[in-house]
Amino acid sequence: MVGFSYFCVSYGLYGITTFMVDYAQHQLGLTLAKAGLLATVHGIAQVLGVLTVLPFSDYLGRKKTLIFSNGIICTCLVGIILSGGSWILLSLFVGLMAVFYGATFPMYGACAGDYFPEEIMGTVIGAGAITVHWVSVCFGTPPEAITRNRP
Repeated sequence: MVGFSYFCVSYGLYGITTFMVDYAQHQLGLTLAKAGLLATVHGIAQVLGVLTVLPFSDYLGRKKTLIFSNGIICTCLVGIILSGGSWILLSLFVGLMAVFYGATFPMYGACAGDYFPEEIMGTVIGAGAITVHWVSVCFGTPPEAITRNRP
């Protein structure tokens, strides 16, 4: 369950952040400057998350914090999709998602350490992270976009 949960949240987070600027520019019609600013919003909000969510997880517990965090991330992903071309809504959802994004991966590492021996802990976490980009590109990219980008 820890590995599958990590895969799902990794897919949502990596899938969105890898293509966030392209999505905002080409699908939503934002200027490259505004679309690129999303990466800045995301980076700054991650710092805030590491400084607040990780200490909160010590108080509430890793499992409860991960469930809460994943719920917020899921809500934000839906919000990003539904935000349309609204720069304010898009940046708010990206920023809120990033607060929990910054804390997610350290919490999963600690959680995996709670449930699995040290020898296989990396396999449990790594299996989810490795397959995310492959799945995003193979199943989320239209064939014409793949052939268009080939030399």
